[in-house]
Amino acid sequence: MIRLVKYWNAQAGYVFDSYSLELHLVKTAFWHSSLKDYFFAAIDGLNVDWNGAQWRKDKLARAKEIVTKTREYEQREMPASAEQEIKKLI
Repeated sequence: MIRLVKYWNAQAGYVFDSYSLELHLVKTAFWHSSLKDYFFAAIDGLNVDWNGAQWRKDKLARAKEIVTKTREYEQREMPASAEQEIKKLI
């Protein structure tokens, strides 16, 4: 999960400092059963400081929106759409 989040971070232009991001993820307790759930929870748990750059806020908001849409597609039993959506993120 950490590698996936760090990959997203790199692809998004380093929204977060790589070391700080990894440290945050390691310190966070996750209670999920699949890599997908861990990844989604990790994205959900990220936040940019209120005084952070707008581009960082936008990149994180986009990631969270994609995770939300992916979950919606999964709930509606639309796995192909969910897969296409998550491909936008990673």
